[in-house]
Amino acid sequence: LQALSPAGAQAMRHQLDAQTLLGWAGVRCASLDRLPLAGAWPDLGALGNELAHARRGKLPLADVPRQNGLYVLTAMGSRGLTLSDICAEKVADAMNDHPWSGPADLAAALDPARFAWRSAYKTKAARA
Repeated sequence: LQALSPAGAQAMRHQLDAQTLLGWAGVRCASLDRLPLAGAWPDLGALGNELAHARRGKLPLADVPRQNGLYVLTAMGSRGLTLSDICAEKVADAMNDHPWSGPADLAAALDPARFAWRSAYKTKAARA
């Protein structure tokens, strides 16, 4: 803390010395829909081009272009113990270009591209 925020470190030391520091609060890393993000990160620039050229304007979530070599496993929130194994398997399969053996609906629910994909379709629908 001293390196990042000397003023913050000074204030914390003062509160510790005065015994007025009441406690710590935890913040869970969570996504907007409370589901983890597990898999290859979307290429947002290429997504717009793909949607523009998609047949009848439909681009499956699985076909969203991805950033080469960029994978995430985050936003576990309070589900880390229960979902970490299956999410890690999903990311490892993506990193090794193996198809994931899990259910397709779960793959879509955990896909890091889901928010950009939904947003792109809402934007496209609003323009139409």
